[in-house]
Amino acid sequence: MARTNSYLFCRYQILIDGVPLTADGEWETFEELVGRPIAYRKRDPKPDDADTYMLKTRQKTVGKYRIHTWEIAQDIKYRERSRYRKSDDEIVNEVVATDEMKHTKFVAIPRLGVFAVSDNVSERSLGARAAVNRFKAILETSDEECDVIINFAGSPQDAARALETWELDQFSFTVRPFNPHPMKLGETLSEMIKSDNIASVRGLALPNEGQKMQDSSKGLISEARGLADAGYGQYGAKGTTPDGLKASIAKPKFSLDKTKNSEAQARNRVLKVYIDKGEAEEDEERAIVKALIDLYERPEE
Repeated sequence: MARTNSYLFCRYQILIDGVPLTADGEWETFEELVGRPIAYRKRDPKPDDADTYMLKTRQKTVGKYRIHTWEIAQDIKYRERSRYRKSDDEIVNEVVATDEMKHTKFVAIPRLGVFAVSDNVSERSLGARAAVNRFKAILETSDEECDVIINFAGSPQDAARALETWELDQFSFTVRPFNPHPMKLGETLSEMIKSDNIASVRGLALPNEGQKMQDSSKGLISEARGLADAGYGQYGAKGTTPDGLKASIAKPKFSLDKTKNSEAQARNRVLKVYIDKGEAEEDEERAIVKALIDLYERPEE
């Protein structure tokens, strides 16, 4: 099996005094910020607290699109170390100075307003959410007129389309029955749950070997989706997109409160795409760009 790296897809916009930056403006801003550290989430920062910065900014062209890539880094100035002291058969824990760093890569298509950010988490990687937050802080700290808007790219429409177009490897759901009046879609599952006095049902559906699993509009997936769409449940999925990408879209937190479910569904959720590791960095970048274009290129583009 090919090794993969996972990326979260995000929509983004960078505004200066309320005006969106052009691709040229974005690049000029990035170039000015390279290697300039900020103190991240420190109320009264000291010089040593400035540990977060942007590096390795690059611009390229892939097909008709201009691409920006960069990394967000955090210096690790101290590390806890454990070692064995043989003389008295004890383990010694101590804090030692280090000049290490964590860093995470971004690949963006400014024209589409989307980027992919690596979600690998390790001693050398920040992880996507931490990197996104630090990226936003770098830009907004550099200019008080700057506002960075970032949304995870799994919209409610993306989630619905996934059920209809992906070859699903998993469909996960949590639902409860309609109350008081069931709708047509989801009515069968709702009545089955109520008949046994069940408060909620959590399930994981898997495909038959060698067969495709999708929403047929007349099976379990559509019934669970009907309950969820009415605010009585949540769902998520893993599978393969029509363009052959392995992807997953997260299931929001389930609540017995209909309003809370509906509010959670209205927010964007995590869309994660798995990219095969290329022999060269450029191979992986091209795969990421293709994935972004496949998922988010608009007809007018």
